[in-house]
Amino acid sequence: MLPLEGRVALVTGAGRGIGRAIALALAQQGADLAINYAHNDKAAEEVRDEIRRMGRRAELFKCNIADDNAVHAMGEAIRKVFPRVDVLVNNAGITRDKSFMKMTHVEWDEVLNVNLKGPVQMTHLFLPQMVENAWGRVINITSVIGQMGNFGQANYAAAKGGLDAFTKSVAREVARKGVTVNCVAPGTDPMMSECVTTITGMMDGRFVACSTTGEMPGMGTFTGMGLNGFDNVSQKFQGTWCDNMGTGMMFGTGELSKDGKVLTWTFTYNDPMTKKQAIMREVDTRSGPNAMKLEMFGTDPASGKEFKMMEIAYTRAAKGAAPAAGAATGGRTLAAPATKPAGAPAGRSAPAGAPANTAPAGGTGR
Repeated sequence: MLPLEGRVALVTGAGRGIGRAIALALAQQGADLAINYAHNDKAAEEVRDEIRRMGRRAELFKCNIADDNAVHAMGEAIRKVFPRVDVLVNNAGITRDKSFMKMTHVEWDEVLNVNLKGPVQMTHLFLPQMVENAWGRVINITSVIGQMGNFGQANYAAAKGGLDAFTKSVAREVARKGVTVNCVAPGTDPMMSECVTTITGMMDGRFVACSTTGEMPGMGTFTGMGLNGFDNVSQKFQGTWCDNMGTGMMFGTGELSKDGKVLTWTFTYNDPMTKKQAIMREVDTRSGPNAMKLEMFGTDPASGKEFKMMEIAYTRAAKGAAPAAGAATGGRTLAAPATKPAGAPAGRSAPAGAPANTAPAGGTGR
């Protein structure tokens, strides 16, 4: 018998992303699913159908959880289909990122209403029945941003921080009644970013200085600079980097593959979340004369397992061509969209050993 067989789970924002993954995982453990979503009918239907193929019951309930009347109407609809809700996962959330002084009251209220008021309303609606049945599970999806804050996300941080506090308080109230209330704070909130790098050859190309600027949604303007080169004594590439994302100075060594296409770095930096020194691995893969893929890998302090933090595809503007929109003057390097988890170090090192206007083995550079 599966752990959740005979149980009913309600997941908000289950049409895609984390909510979708949670709904599918609960179904795999035997639960029947009430799938809440706000907009995308097709995506929600796909989740429902996939769960049904597992042999589990799954029904859709479209509702904006920020609307109190709509939440109560959804509750009535769910009770007509399922005998109860045993597991409530408050996952739905939105962002309206902007620096606080530019943020409007509407943008503040939208995020607080969905990310904090919504879970509060959902919990208030379904918790009494859990207590009556002496069994229930409430899981609130918060964020590391609620613990550490983030540029341009004062509304989001306030909502997630408030949800953390709400979770702890309600957990104390119902702990003796067979109901647990917990939160999960994912550290990965993928963002798209574009960065532009200017590289300058020094000392006959043996060393490279680089400076990078770009916009990180939710984090504002990213700026950084570094110096990289080949050390004849250690026969390895050496690099330093510093940016405005709170990691301080980063120091690393790199080794070039025999075919000259892959440059693998190991960097040490001060993790702004744990306040401890951490290690990050970076792999720069040259995919063409004017293209490079950069991948960054971190280590989960809890499990010790490596995970990918970020990936960027770079292309070099044609020499002498007019700079592309947003490209560095003189047509150096244009970074394509990158994904970056909240709290992870921003894109940094340029490849070592690169003369100013050539694509060296091991990549281009930020």
